[in-house]
Amino acid sequence: MGIEYVAPIDLSQKLPSKEKIDFIFSKSVLEHVPVDDVVPLLKNLVDSLSEDGFMFHLIHLLDHKNLKERPFDLFVYQQEAYSRELQSRWGNRIRRSEWKQIFSNIKHLDSKFIFEWSCKDRELPDKIDSSIQYTDEEDLRISHIGVVGKFTSLRKVNSYTNS
Repeated sequence: MGIEYVAPIDLSQKLPSKEKIDFIFSKSVLEHVPVDDVVPLLKNLVDSLSEDGFMFHLIHLLDHKNLKERPFDLFVYQQEAYSRELQSRWGNRIRRSEWKQIFSNIKHLDSKFIFEWSCKDRELPDKIDSSIQYTDEEDLRISHIGVVGKFTSLRKVNSYTNS
């Protein structure tokens, strides 16, 4: 079928393959990538795309430690206490607005956010750590986002627009 399974691999450090890839899909993965590795990982993924390649990411933005009862607890930890290991286990705390900024700044990627869901039935913590970057309460409450991105070269015209 032409499918190659390679594991383990740190895609923030190296390209997944020497051959170009047509399609990349992730579901509930990017939120577990430590913040410092997100941009290098996405750049490597884009660099691995074929000329007509695209990617689709489903990103779950809530606290994975106690998802049902306290989905926003990851906001209370001070930056120094929220280690790479916790970012990988419970979520990296990147909010929708920052994901939009990250995706829009990746060269040769034309990205579009195609859906977002909010969690409005749980209380936000009384205190949000100052290291959390967000625009407003709605940005904090976004629970899921879907992002599609298409490889664009300098010669190609963008087919998606950032929203």
